[in-house]
Amino acid sequence: MTTDHAATVHVMYDAFGRGDVEAILAHVAEDAEWEPWPDNHGQRAGVALLAARHGHDGVREFFSTCATMHYHAFEVHDLMTSADKVAVTLRICATPPGGRMFDDEIIHLFTFDAAGKVRAFRQYVDTAKQLASMGLPLCS
Repeated sequence: MTTDHAATVHVMYDAFGRGDVEAILAHVAEDAEWEPWPDNHGQRAGVALLAARHGHDGVREFFSTCATMHYHAFEVHDLMTSADKVAVTLRICATPPGGRMFDDEIIHLFTFDAAGKVRAFRQYVDTAKQLASMGLPLCS
């Protein structure tokens, strides 16, 4: 059986647009790693959207944080696939609660397990923009 990971990612973005976290979780492994990045400056500075999380509860927490943002634009541009990964280029223009608007081109990287579920997710962002939008200092 061949799984179309790109189609799964499209379904997940559609569910995000509707605010349907449970539909997203249907495509996420129970033990998924969300933002598994041991030396992430955004994580060290406390950027909630970049915090490392684990499992369905962690993914729910991530989307709860997303729900606090005011989105001005969320544009998916390209999807690139390999055997177990989908990389997505997109533009996000948003304002965090109590913060300033940022406009960033981002890469989302989804890694799939053998069952066709997302086992890992990472965001590649302009960390300086994220920190500035929240009034946080740059980390060294």
